[in-house]
Amino acid sequence: MNVKAIPSVPLRLRTDDPPELLEVRGEIYMPPAAFRKLNEGLAEEGERVFANPATPQPAPCARRTPR
Repeated sequence: MNVKAIPSVPLRLRTDDPPELLEVRGEIYMPPAAFRKLNEGLAEEGERVFANPATPQPAPCARRTPR
């Protein structure tokens, strides 16, 4: 997964002494208002809308190159 694709995740650690190895784990959360806005935008563009908020979240992480 490419965590760089998530805008709220910082790209640099804020420390002068970073660990040699860092494993990042977590969950992606999409607030209901953001989900509705996403679906509204997709509908306006004639695209398929998502049935539930869990469906669109893995897509940014699946890309090998973040946008």
